[in-house]
Amino acid sequence: MKDIAEAAGVSRMTVSYALRNAAKIPAATKARIQALAEEMGYHPDPLIQRLSSHLAEARRSAFVGCIGYVTCDRIAGEWEQIPAYRTAFSAAVERARQLGYRLEEFWLGAPGMTGTKLSRIMEHRGIQGVILAPVPKDIGVPALDWKRFSATAMGYSLARLKVHRAVNHQLNTGIEAIKQVAGLGYKRISLCMECDQNKRVNHAWEQALLFHQSRIPVSRRIKPYFPEALSDAGVLAWVKLAKPDCLLVHDQAICGLLQRAGYRVPEDIGVVLLDLDSDIHAAFAGMNQQHAQIGMACVELVVAQIFRNERGLQEHPRTVMVDSTWTAGKTVSRR
Repeated sequence: MKDIAEAAGVSRMTVSYALRNAAKIPAATKARIQALAEEMGYHPDPLIQRLSSHLAEARRSAFVGCIGYVTCDRIAGEWEQIPAYRTAFSAAVERARQLGYRLEEFWLGAPGMTGTKLSRIMEHRGIQGVILAPVPKDIGVPALDWKRFSATAMGYSLARLKVHRAVNHQLNTGIEAIKQVAGLGYKRISLCMECDQNKRVNHAWEQALLFHQSRIPVSRRIKPYFPEALSDAGVLAWVKLAKPDCLLVHDQAICGLLQRAGYRVPEDIGVVLLDLDSDIHAAFAGMNQQHAQIGMACVELVVAQIFRNERGLQEHPRTVMVDSTWTAGKTVSRR
């Protein structure tokens, strides 16, 4: 630019404005400088252009970039009804802020929205990183243009998608929950949940129970109850037949169902929540899956890829596992 300025007899700033087609430069001057630049073989440095754009954006905003949070629910904002997802999202927003990014939600289920259209929207907004929220069980893999983005999935619901992901260490969660109640003296421990809940964690709950059962007498082994859909009659019939003394569940309503049917909790049967929120399930015993840490890990995985200029699907995706913590509660007691 200095060479062009000297050849044209103008300032370097004038050259800069002319090469950017700035309106403040007369059209004849712009055309002369641009022709001279072409003649002298001038080409812009894309890295410097990117840095200049970044610095200009940084002066206008407290953030250096934006990360997309892509949801696929059937209804806009449906994910906000699930406490675990709200916790993970809030923590992701805060971690992104700490790293200089803002997090913006994009709903792939919006009318007229497609994966191709959303990919263009996010790219035009300068979004390089994407976090994929857990998806409903009968919704397929989002058809984004993956080569444009650094991507991370939250949880196992998109297990077929070859991207890095952050999840709870559900196998260890199940093993630890069983270890805790076995230590209290429970002998006939089993699982009671819809089969989709087990599938969504890559069958980790079932594997944890099988691991425990491999170490106890056959007489104390109870097959898990995994119906397509839980019903009051189905649960009560299974409990009466199988006679468990402690249930590991996902739905807190099972505790109330047992009590209404005449079972004393925890005297007759213990109940443990495998995904416990202390603010919501104050009386329950169970495992806190640390969803805030999962949300933070998703952001860190995306930002690390952005820094390394890694885009697209991964040949060898990595999974970050976050351990749970046991929370004592009134739904179990020492036998």
